[in-house]
Amino acid sequence: MWEFYLAVSEMAFRERAMMVMQIQLAKRQGVVPITRDYLAREEARLRALEGGQRPPLRLAGE
Repeated sequence: MWEFYLAVSEMAFRERAMMVMQIQLAKRQGVVPITRDYLAREEARLRALEGGQRPPLRLAGE
């Protein structure tokens, strides 16, 4: 089963068909904002620090 998962993950990354979901849990409702706008702002800030470049994709086993 593990090898199947790795093979499917490799294929999804190669085809760029992967989707990432973010789940945020909290004990109290008022602890986090209702919207998740701050996540996009933080991602943009981190991408700017990286210079907008993403590392190249590597084949499995490289």
